[in-house]
Amino acid sequence: MIVPKGTSGDSAEEAAPVDPPLMSPEGSGANLASQAHANIDLRLSVGITVKVVAIITVTAVITIALVII
Repeated sequence: MIVPKGTSGDSAEEAAPVDPPLMSPEGSGANLASQAHANIDLRLSVGITVKVVAIITVTAVITIALVII
């Protein structure tokens, strides 16, 4: 069955979203690098936070156990 162009709803021109240009005037290379750096910083801070919470939890459990005994 031949469908006239633009009426099927799934042609490549209708389905493909318009992507923004990859190279911005400011230079997206530096932007991507700063985003990656921020992502690493966030991951490190989350890791440190998890360790601190774990240490506090273990300390509290030991303290409660000693008080009960």
